[in-house]
Amino acid sequence: MLPDHSQCQELDLSENLIDSWSGVEDIAAQLPRLESLDLRENRIQPTPPSPAAPFHSLRVLVLNANNAVVRRIQ
Repeated sequence: MLPDHSQCQELDLSENLIDSWSGVEDIAAQLPRLESLDLRENRIQPTPPSPAAPFHSLRVLVLNANNAVVRRIQ
């Protein structure tokens, strides 16, 4: 049985060669209280996450040194 990480609020996935949002969305779906996600220095493409992405509690998103194009999110 896998440990329960549902209470996790911060996650650092920097420098992991992640290249798409789909894997990030799958991980975030398991972390409903996630508030801070560090994805710097990956290979994430400029395609935005799906509108139904599970980032409901997210307050901080770090995307430095990726291929992503960042727009202001309201």
